Amino acid sequence: MAIEGVWERAKDPSELLDYSVDFTELCVDTDDNENGEVIQSSVWTPDSPDLVVLQTVEAGKVSSAFFSGGIDGASYDVNVHVTTDEAGTARQHERTYRLIVRSR
Repeated sequence: MAIEGVWERAKDPSELLDYSVDFTELCVDTDDNENGEVIQSSVWTPDSPDLVVLQTVEAGKVSSAFFSGGIDGASYDVNVHVTTDEAGTARQHERTYRLIVRSR
C-alpha cells in the first residue's frame, strides 16, 4: 500500500483527535445534477490495534475519523476506504495516510 501523505498534526497517546481525508479530486459528477459524487460510508483501518478508531463521519467529499490510543514514538499507516453514490452507482476509493504518535 502506497502512502499518500503524513498528517502534520501528531497525536498524543492520551488525546482523542480527529483526522480527515478529502476525496474531492476523486469524486465526479456523472449525471446532470450539480450535487456530484459524495461519500456514503467509510472504513478506517490502522495497521495496529494500538491505534483505535472511535467514530467515522462522512460530510460530502470528506471522510473523518476520531482516534484514541497509540504508543509514544510510533507511526501508524491508516487505510481509508470510502464508498460513494453518484446517480445510484456505488464507487469505491482508497487512500493510506501515516499518523504519528508523540507525547507532548
